[in-house]
Amino acid sequence: MANERRGMDAEFRVGASPTVVAKARNVKLSADAAEIDITSRASSGWKEFVQGLKSWTIDCDLLWVTDDAGMELLEAAFRNGTALAVYMTDQANAQAQAQGWSGSAIITKMERNDPLEGEITINFSCRGSGALTAIDPS
Repeated sequence: MANERRGMDAEFRVGASPTVVAKARNVKLSADAAEIDITSRASSGWKEFVQGLKSWTIDCDLLWVTDDAGMELLEAAFRNGTALAVYMTDQANAQAQAQGWSGSAIITKMERNDPLEGEITINFSCRGSGALTAIDPS
């Protein structure tokens, strides 16, 4: 178990001065590419495709607290319709070997859940605006 990473060590940060979203529970990155059909009569009866435009999203579930600066940045970006820098790394950013992804995103969904028997949570959906950039160890 030399190179495996634990989810509990991962970090989700937001903002120009990256702020940890302290109460993040589940953070999921999804990246997609459109497929363009380039099939022609010369394709010998087989469909052919090339990759088209790419897009990405990050969905995150947080425990609702009133003093999480990262959560407040996500809420403000949603209310104001502004883009926000997002960073998803496999360990604390201070670690020299931290790897992950970063980019600029708009917040497209904010959903709060207040169950009768359970903790209050809030979910944010972040839609990438531009490239998703790899964060590699320095």
